[in-house]
Amino acid sequence: EIFPYDLDYSQFIPRGHYTRNDDFKKYFKTMMWYGNVPFPLYLKDKQRNVEGTLQALLITYSMFLEKDGMQDLELWENIYEPTVFYAGKSDDLTIYDYKKLLLNVYGENIDIEELNNRDKINKLYKEAEKFPEPKIQAAYTSVDTPVGKQFRLIGQRYIPDSEIIQGVVEPTIRPIPKGLDVMAVLGSDRAYNIEINRFKENEKWGKYETQIKMLKKEFGKISEDDWKQNMYYGWLWTLKTLINPYEKGYPSFMTNEAWQDKSLNTSLGSWAELRHDSILYGKQVGAECGGGEEMPHVKGYVEPSYETYNRLLWLTKYSKQNLKDRKLLSSSIESKMDSFEQLLNFLIKCSLKELRNEELSVEEYDQINVYGGLLEYLTSSLADDGVRWDEITSDTDKNMAVIADVYTVAPNKYSPGGYIEEAVGPAYEIYVVVPIGGNLYLTRGAVFSYFEFFSEQRLTDEKWQKNIKENKGPSLPIWTDTFIRGGKNAIPIPAHPYNSGC
Repeated sequence: EIFPYDLDYSQFIPRGHYTRNDDFKKYFKTMMWYGNVPFPLYLKDKQRNVEGTLQALLITYSMFLEKDGMQDLELWENIYEPTVFYAGKSDDLTIYDYKKLLLNVYGENIDIEELNNRDKINKLYKEAEKFPEPKIQAAYTSVDTPVGKQFRLIGQRYIPDSEIIQGVVEPTIRPIPKGLDVMAVLGSDRAYNIEINRFKENEKWGKYETQIKMLKKEFGKISEDDWKQNMYYGWLWTLKTLINPYEKGYPSFMTNEAWQDKSLNTSLGSWAELRHDSILYGKQVGAECGGGEEMPHVKGYVEPSYETYNRLLWLTKYSKQNLKDRKLLSSSIESKMDSFEQLLNFLIKCSLKELRNEELSVEEYDQINVYGGLLEYLTSSLADDGVRWDEITSDTDKNMAVIADVYTVAPNKYSPGGYIEEAVGPAYEIYVVVPIGGNLYLTRGAVFSYFEFFSEQRLTDEKWQKNIKENKGPSLPIWTDTFIRGGKNAIPIPAHPYNSGC
């Protein structure tokens, strides 16, 4: 054996965006190795892991050696630091922490022959007591990988929703969490009510309500500045605008229970995409424009969720500036992000006019009518820089359906163990009666389809998309029945078809 403990080798199955080509797959496996393989201070029964600790010290020491006027630390930081901006800091001890140990215990002029000095080792372990425990500890998996204080070269990151999931599971009574748990803690009363009144989670596990309230109180203390500390937090902060009921002053269609559930479904779908995009780093517990006929003055409508658009605008600006500061932003992508900013400013402007019962201009209605084509162009060109949807070479990237495993379930009395999958399926049509110019209109738009289910294997996007195509996908969450009704056997054809060219 390489290590005196086991590893969960299923984690090395490339998933998320990393299945697209061999280079991505190799990168995934390498980063998963650096993120998952621990050098713990202690093994089982608080037995000191001196050998592993010495290895971690040597790795740290070598990082600060100069070769050709450059330290390996610079190369390490070029990888680690941008990912901190994406997903936050490592939940485990890093090069920086072990540098402190080296300096505090061995001094400035380190003799590596003295690293194993018994007195120095004793002092080192005493110093290490000052380090915090990792917040995410996978205590209920089927392998015995150490979960306490440990060094990892590029450790997986603390992400807040993993802490939430960790806090609402109990291995023998409630081994399987729900995405609703995350939304309940983030502030969704509707998610909490579904858990209590529909799923009876408090009856299944007596501590459920207590845990949710405790976590809700803890996460309620997070300041706005803290929500803006990295892209991952910022994404969750944006979703928080969707999970509370809309107050007086909003259109009537947005103030009923069905719309609450639709918005909750949107939040969960977006959260599933977030977990998909960060699967490597997060620690675990359609039309184109052009060539159409002359456009009639069809009046569209913007869902006036201006707070959500405001936060998305901040997140876009924040991302663009931080990528630019790190010299990771090409001029082409910067141009696309500028266009996203313009689009979000347009949505904010329309939302405020609608909430004030002001009529939109002809130009604004025209822009709404080509919104889908513009959004498709921007998203497809970001998926594969500068290309249109039909030019994307990856069939997987042409499909919006994505999936991520977010929790590992250990063998228990309910199942032999497996994984909780959070997934987005195809877009569904949504029909909404909205006020436009003093009249009510039936409008049609698009909405996420969100799925959550137990799987005996970690699923890739390719496998998930294949399951959907073959009608082998799971059922929708039962609480979505307030706004989802069956399906259509055929797409209805309008009496006067219109080709926008989009």
